[in-house]
Amino acid sequence: MQALFDLDSRQPTKTIVIAHVSPHIQDAAHSANTLSYAAPFRSVAPKLAASPTPNGADPRSWDHGHSINYLTRGLQHELGKVLPGHDVSKLPVDLEAFLPAPRGGLNLCKMYGAEWVSGMLKASEWEGMKQKRLEKAAFAVYVAFSERLRVARTQGRKELFTRADQSGYRKLTCRASGSNADCNL
Repeated sequence: MQALFDLDSRQPTKTIVIAHVSPHIQDAAHSANTLSYAAPFRSVAPKLAASPTPNGADPRSWDHGHSINYLTRGLQHELGKVLPGHDVSKLPVDLEAFLPAPRGGLNLCKMYGAEWVSGMLKASEWEGMKQKRLEKAAFAVYVAFSERLRVARTQGRKELFTRADQSGYRKLTCRASGSNADCNL
C-alpha cells in the first residue's frame, strides 16, 4: 500500500479505492470531501524509463559515479572549512567502502544522518581529533544532500500536480436543486 500513497513512487499498483457518497443535499459537504480525497488516486503514475539518465538536480537518479563525485566534492569543500590549510585533495575516507558499486544516489537517499556519519567514520583512516572534524564535515555533506533531495522531491510533486490539473481533472462542484444535489467531478 505504501507505493499507492507515496507521490514519488513509480511502482505499478493494482488498487481499487471505493468512495461512498450520498445523494442527499445535507451530505453534499461530506461527499465533496470524500471525492476530493479519492480524486488523486484516479491518475496512473507514469512509468520510469528502463535506465533513467542521471539528473544533476535529483539525487534519486544518480548512478554510482555521479554519487561518488558528489561525495568527493562535498567532503573536500567541508574538510577545507574545518581543517584550514590542510591538503584535502586526498580524502581520508574510502568512498568505495562507504558506497560500494553499483549503489548510487537512491541508496544515499535511504540513509539516515547517523548511518551516513558512522559509515563515513568506518571508512576513514583518521583517528582522534581529526575524526571529530571528519564527523562534522560528513554531517554537513549529509545536510546539503538532504536539502538537495528535498528540493528535488518538491519539484517532482509540483510537476505531478501540474500534469494532473492539465489532464482534465475538475474540482467537485455541487449545486442544490430541491431536495437533491447535482454533483460533477
